[in-house]
Amino acid sequence: MTTPNIASACPIEQAVSFLLAEYPSQLFVVGYSGGMDSTVLLHALRKRTDRLLAVHVHHGLQKAADAWVEHCFAQAKKMVIPFIAERVSLSNQTRRGVEDKAREARYSALWQHVKDDAILLTAHHQRDQAETLLMRLIRGAGVKGLGAMKFSQVSSQGCHVRPFLSIAYADIQAYALREGLEWVEDPTNHTLVALRNRVRNELLPLLASWQPAIARTLAQTALHAQEAQQLLMILGKEDWCRLAKGNMSWDILAWRALPWIRAKNALMYYLAEQAQLELNLVQWLEIEKQFYRNHALDVHPKLCLQQWCLLVSGQRGYLLSEAAMAIPQPVVWSLNKQHNEIVWGLAGLCCDTPDGIDKQLRIVCRQGGETIKVNGETKTLKKWLQEQDGVPAWQKARWPVFYDNEDNTLLGWAGMPPHWWPLSYKTPLAICIEWYC
Repeated sequence: MTTPNIASACPIEQAVSFLLAEYPSQLFVVGYSGGMDSTVLLHALRKRTDRLLAVHVHHGLQKAADAWVEHCFAQAKKMVIPFIAERVSLSNQTRRGVEDKAREARYSALWQHVKDDAILLTAHHQRDQAETLLMRLIRGAGVKGLGAMKFSQVSSQGCHVRPFLSIAYADIQAYALREGLEWVEDPTNHTLVALRNRVRNELLPLLASWQPAIARTLAQTALHAQEAQQLLMILGKEDWCRLAKGNMSWDILAWRALPWIRAKNALMYYLAEQAQLELNLVQWLEIEKQFYRNHALDVHPKLCLQQWCLLVSGQRGYLLSEAAMAIPQPVVWSLNKQHNEIVWGLAGLCCDTPDGIDKQLRIVCRQGGETIKVNGETKTLKKWLQEQDGVPAWQKARWPVFYDNEDNTLLGWAGMPPHWWPLSYKTPLAICIEWYC
């Protein structure tokens, strides 16, 4: 048997064959701009499968945008591929560049059509990968950023695959010319306003004059960075499994015992897994200063990160969502059966009462100044909380307290002793309330 000459095979057709072998039954939702790259991707796929949907996103940024929609519709019709055009608005002004906003809006529109087990395809190629790596290098990215784009990645929105990522731009161009394909050109690709265009039109050609295979070399570097990032996350997971105390706290002393670079990597893994957070250099410097090097037991550092809070209490560190930190509104709880449960904020409250109890409790957060008597000793609730082991400072401020909704008598608090009751009551109420998060 003669071994086929793989080297002489068309790289475009090789990429399509690999894609179809990996995903033998899924629908492919192709981001179709009308440019050469996405046109080649659609054409090469259509030769082998009809499991296709072409989606064009109209940004309204170019005068020719309407004509591009018409072109894409005509080409999809010619290839007998279902076609959808999505119009997006970029009216919300931010400090980010138009390119970033357009990209965000484009993917948001594309993901709307990726249903069930469908796969989103885009035609990013080797030169795009090299440009992305250089842009992130210029901006000071870390190992994860230098990994640039991945061939495939799965998120909460679905699976995104870039089948041409290892293919040279010249090979895509050769396929387009050989097949006589028609495509549109974005005139802004040749301007020097956006950083990507400057990298494409100035920096890459300069580097190619020194190293002709620079695009392939930079793409290989991105793969090395991706592998390094995977190893860092494997190490981070192993370290975090030894540090974790439940699903929202960790052993702060054991964490501080690690070298800073390893402690940082473990926390980086946890922040990415738990909250999809990626921090900048300034934030990491603040964490090192406040959380890692500050060992004072009477200090409770707190750092807000988007919709999350990082804080320390006692010998534990915590990552809490804004919802977990919010002060729940007062509620009225009717006790009229033996086993009562209620959700209060993100906590659950459980109360065991004897038969015949029919009372309404008002649940509020501790306000301060509440006086209680436990084991014959009168003290403040604040003092009682200080005596309890393992109650974090952030939780003390939200501790639920219960009042008789009719006469405003203090009836108890979460975690109170089993047979405590108000002195003004002649007989024990015998309610025991547990608080579980």
